[in-house]
Amino acid sequence: MSATSASTQVVDVTNPSEAGIAESVVANVGIERSVQVGYDGPTLVVAEEKTTAGLKVRLDGPTETEDGLRYEIHFVGSKPGTYQVKDFLTHSNSDQRAALPSLEIIVRTVLPRDFKGELAGIDQPPMVQPLRYRLLMVVLVTIWLVPLAWLGLRRVA
Repeated sequence: MSATSASTQVVDVTNPSEAGIAESVVANVGIERSVQVGYDGPTLVVAEEKTTAGLKVRLDGPTETEDGLRYEIHFVGSKPGTYQVKDFLTHSNSDQRAALPSLEIIVRTVLPRDFKGELAGIDQPPMVQPLRYRLLMVVLVTIWLVPLAWLGLRRVA
């Protein structure tokens, strides 16, 4: 298994006999990840979605490569746990589950187990008195208005 980017891994399961050892992909809750999988069997589609599964799966492909067909499986976990990719994929011509080798998706949370949703308190920063700013504005407006008033009075007189 080699990483192609921060969120995509390539897993070669084109030869099921070589892929007897379970591959795994680790993801955090709510963060989309993707895995590229080589598979030369019948065309794969995403199985009917289980609302309680805790994992949303989207499938891109197949894409022809020199090594055969390659799919990109995108997923987002909503619940921590371990999921099998083959449980979410079926063949396009039947409801039969795909005969993929074991590919685990491990979804973990970054929050501690005892987290109850409380927010950390933040102290209010001390209020800076805008006296200097107000004084500067009064001086600038006065400098701007005095010549205008003087010119206006000269024209009236």
